[in-house]
Amino acid sequence: MTFSPTLRRPLGWLATSLLLAGPVLAQTPAKPRPATAPAQAQSPDARYRSGKAQLDQGNYQAALKTLEPLARPAARFARAADAAYLSAVAAARLKDWAEAEQLLNLLRTEYPTYPNLPDVLFLQGQVSFEQGDYDTALKTLSQLPDARLTPEREVMKATYLPRISDRSTWLRLLRRYPDDATLGRLYADRLVYGRAYTDADRPRLEELIGKFKLDRARYTPQPRALKKSSYNVGVLLPFEPERPQLAKAAQAAVRNRPLRRPAPSPGQPAARRPHPPALRLRHRRRHPDPEAGTGSTRAG
Repeated sequence: MTFSPTLRRPLGWLATSLLLAGPVLAQTPAKPRPATAPAQAQSPDARYRSGKAQLDQGNYQAALKTLEPLARPAARFARAADAAYLSAVAAARLKDWAEAEQLLNLLRTEYPTYPNLPDVLFLQGQVSFEQGDYDTALKTLSQLPDARLTPEREVMKATYLPRISDRSTWLRLLRRYPDDATLGRLYADRLVYGRAYTDADRPRLEELIGKFKLDRARYTPQPRALKKSSYNVGVLLPFEPERPQLAKAAQAAVRNRPLRRPAPSPGQPAARRPHPPALRLRHRRRHPDPEAGTGSTRAG
């Protein structure tokens, strides 16, 4: 490894040069460096634009951190209501439903004349649905003007209401919102197609069919099969003349089955099984022919 000549000088030289240059450096004023202003030092409008851009880019956590302080009444920001709504949107995208609900309540309480109130009510309905508060969700969505977000509202109901599995919750909602056509149709779907129908539900189902003009043929439950105390059980035989394929398969199985010799009757000796050819050959080699043995003896 090689070093430059200046690095080979002793450290005393470096200290001496610093001492000599000290008065000169002290007399020269240092130029101030341009410092970036922190987020709190920026103007509220700049912070609002920054938070909105972060929300558009999908950086929801940073957008919530930037916009939420501007939504407070103490900030005295001219667009505080917009900041509160966008903060609630960021919290909803993060699935922080409790935080989103607090921001929406702040918006509706502190800024009741907000011109985009239908959007606030729509988001409030989704937040309530996600938290399982179906009563508040339907109550909030019912406050939407008829001409605003009507298709989106019905789609939201059709998405979240089928998640209800408790019959008492369904009946309570039907009593509180008897004119909600989507709610009535979804409960009829649950009775007929969700296998929740009983004979006690017939009056309620008839009322829903007549009130909301549902198709009676579609919403007529199929009769359930009655349980029998006894059953007739059929035996599948190995050979059926009506089914040629099964008959051929049965005949092939019988034809390929190995044959077994019948068992001997009492007092009758069992038949000896013949040895295989290879065993008989070894048997003759191990025991020579008596005539051949006699002849060889005589010759000896």
